Amino acid sequence: MPISVRELKEFSREDQSAKFLNTNLHIHTPATNWDWNGWDNQTRKASEITVEQFFDELNKTSLDLVAITDHNCIDWCKRLVKLAQKERKEGRSKLFVLPGVEITTYEGPHIIAIFDENKNPEEIRLLLTRLGMSGRGEQEDKVGRHGGPKTIEKVIGEITEEDGTIIGPHVDSKDGLWGFRDFRSRNDVLNNEKLKILAASSGNIKRVKEPSGTVRLLYTTMDTNVIRNSFGFINVSDCHRIEDFEIDTTWIKMGRPSLEGVRQIIYEPELRVSHEIKKSSKEVENPEAMYFKEPDEMSHPHIIGISVSGGMLDGLKVQFSPNQNSIIGKNYAGKSALLDCIRFALNTLPSEQRSHDTFCSRVKAFVGDGGEVRIYLIKDSKTYAISRIFMSTMVGRGTNIKSTITGKPDVYLLWEDDEFRPESDLKAETVFPVEVYPQGEVVKIKDNVSQQMKIVDSLCQVEKDLQDLTGEELDGSKTLLSELKENREKIIINIQKRENLEEATSGIEDLEIEIQGLEELSNSEKYKEKKIW
Repeated sequence: MPISVRELKEFSREDQSAKFLNTNLHIHTPATNWDWNGWDNQTRKASEITVEQFFDELNKTSLDLVAITDHNCIDWCKRLVKLAQKERKEGRSKLFVLPGVEITTYEGPHIIAIFDENKNPEEIRLLLTRLGMSGRGEQEDKVGRHGGPKTIEKVIGEITEEDGTIIGPHVDSKDGLWGFRDFRSRNDVLNNEKLKILAASSGNIKRVKEPSGTVRLLYTTMDTNVIRNSFGFINVSDCHRIEDFEIDTTWIKMGRPSLEGVRQIIYEPELRVSHEIKKSSKEVENPEAMYFKEPDEMSHPHIIGISVSGGMLDGLKVQFSPNQNSIIGKNYAGKSALLDCIRFALNTLPSEQRSHDTFCSRVKAFVGDGGEVRIYLIKDSKTYAISRIFMSTMVGRGTNIKSTITGKPDVYLLWEDDEFRPESDLKAETVFPVEVYPQGEVVKIKDNVSQQMKIVDSLCQVEKDLQDLTGEELDGSKTLLSELKENREKIIINIQKRENLEEATSGIEDLEIEIQGLEELSNSEKYKEKKIW
């Protein structure tokens, strides 16, 4: 199969690598019309919006994953989840919808429960009725309204048993777990091991560095000695208007939009959420604060995918992630074979003869004579494709006859018209240079500081810089050293002139002093008398 845009797009369609996805995990709908219509500056009444219209507006956004979290109500969850599944299947949407609910607890603070997209919403409704609510999202609903009070910790336990994930929304507001000042058990609840995600606005999340070296994230005014828990944080969206779907959203890194992807921020609260850390200019105990932000564009060079035609690996297609810098697999899973194919295509072959012979025989088995390796990659915001067909020739005589790899890889560039065109003046090893070290050599390097520094020097192009300073020519141009050598005669002459001038002018200061003395003498009264005489 030749280099093609179609194959490149196959890698994009099958992309399951971890990447930042735009999420809004606190969205309200017109299902609870008393809440929707009561929102400040509401632009469209609940009665004017259907479920289908609501989904269409969601589908126009950049959002990848949303959670529907109406107050004590799940009426729109099932239909929105089904619409998202249908539109994705038919290729008209990328959006995933999670069913959820914002629960008004008996003590007053709100908590959010979100569930997997395949969770039957009727099971969530039953959960609400077990907690003493109507299950219909009535304005007076709260935990324990029917059947007696239940504590927040009891509610958290019930949600966990239903495999839900718990979020403490708008944590410092009057309805939040921290901001509800009359909630006497807030410290106990915030130290509950089942509560691990809170919602707060940028700048109100502090990084607490413990003496042990661990880092915890807490709301900025929480007492670090009292609240011993550590939280993952999402942005405080609390969306009640169609126009606000993309306001205060959270970019979360996950392989695919899912509840499990959201849960990962519990274990990696900083790695999984796109943010920046800013330091306070004031003298405070914890000066570093977390601010949510849209992730930066991938600017570093990275491989998109590799495919093989021929040999043992015929039909192999592997998609790579720009966020991952390792190949993970069990022993004998083919990690080394994959690296050998990459090395072959990028023309980074072993220089030592014995290693080259082994490498050649391995690639011949993987790809086969006439087989092809194709690599698609990005560098400097350009998309390249590199193709190499395996060809070998026999060298040597008798028992010493060996195969050696011949030919060179071809380089292609993707143009704006979605067509790959050959770039005959480019070399694969220049477009995407790589450093390759066999496992045995890496073990040796591990204990050899000098070898480690050589690798660092190579990656930082120190050798090129040294050549620029010490060589006389680099890439066809004269270096600074070369120009200095060419001009050294002129420099020597100019130095001699300068020395002569310095010598000739060395007595000027004494002469000026003598002249000044004579001028003073010539202006004296005695000199004038003698002159008249």
